[in-house]
Amino acid sequence: SEATAYVTIGEESRLVAVPAAGKAFVRWHGVATEVAYSPTLKFIGKDKSVKAQFTDEIRYVSRTGSDENDGKSWATAMATPHAALESLSQANATTGVVFLAQGEYASDTSIKLDKAYQLRGTAHTGALDAPDVDLYDLNYANVTLRYTKATYGVVVGVMNSGALVSGCTITGGITGDYASEKLFGLSSNTGGGGVFMTSGTVSDCRITGNVGNGKRNRGGGAYISGSSR
Repeated sequence: SEATAYVTIGEESRLVAVPAAGKAFVRWHGVATEVAYSPTLKFIGKDKSVKAQFTDEIRYVSRTGSDENDGKSWATAMATPHAALESLSQANATTGVVFLAQGEYASDTSIKLDKAYQLRGTAHTGALDAPDVDLYDLNYANVTLRYTKATYGVVVGVMNSGALVSGCTITGGITGDYASEKLFGLSSNTGGGGVFMTSGTVSDCRITGNVGNGKRNRGGGAYISGSSR
């Protein structure tokens, strides 16, 4: 819905996007990328036109879930972010949000974000009787994404302008010669043990405990190129 508000020039204002039932906030349009993905927008009073984007394509992931579930509620949460992202893709979702319950998600397979999908770490426990929490209150200590192979591998590849990873600790990645090309089918731009980015956004994350090896090592923690942030 559209709304108009009047504020005093020079006064700090807050605009909060509140999703309707069954929807999730995606981002603000009309603002800088670094503030676009928080539902609470702060600005100094002046003429401004912004638009909040929402989606009903939501998936929930919990360590106690199952990838046999549909992931459309905490009660039917999936167990891995990989399965949740694949579910969004199979639904032909143009945008989608995956909420991760607190805990560690370890895998020997890289996470690939090549569509306008979001991985958002949360403080939710995943339990059915858990109290409600703000799913957008980011704290990277709540959720860990870990790559477990002893050979080269990127924890997460971010390769779409609308893709987002937020509120996660990213660890265990090992970059080496041509690692990213082999993992993501690219012809160049190898690098990044924790994060490989050609486009998109990583926000409020901690990238630690990743390794860079090989003659063409370009960042053990992250390799960032193109329109990435």
